[in-house]
Amino acid sequence: MKSVDYEGYMQYKLNFLKKHDEWTVSTSPMNEYGEWHKTYSCSDGAEMHENMRPIYRQAVCIVHDLRVKVQVKLLETELYSSDDAQSVYYYEVFNHEKEATI
Repeated sequence: MKSVDYEGYMQYKLNFLKKHDEWTVSTSPMNEYGEWHKTYSCSDGAEMHENMRPIYRQAVCIVHDLRVKVQVKLLETELYSSDDAQSVYYYEVFNHEKEATI
């Protein structure tokens, strides 16, 4: 699994779209689990897929000398294409106003 920052995420998309001529994007509706999908279809038959889903991660943090378990809701974006089937993952905080729940 390869994880990238925002710059790497954007570079992956730009490299693919520059390599292929005309393209269109279709977006699925969000399902009951909060997941949705985008497909970038190019005129030469190439495709790039972008899967987005909420995930939860737990970590133990030290707050005022106390060990506290926190849970964070993240948005996981998975990218892969017909050029490179190896998935690339980008993560961001799902709800920017409420970043963690104790």
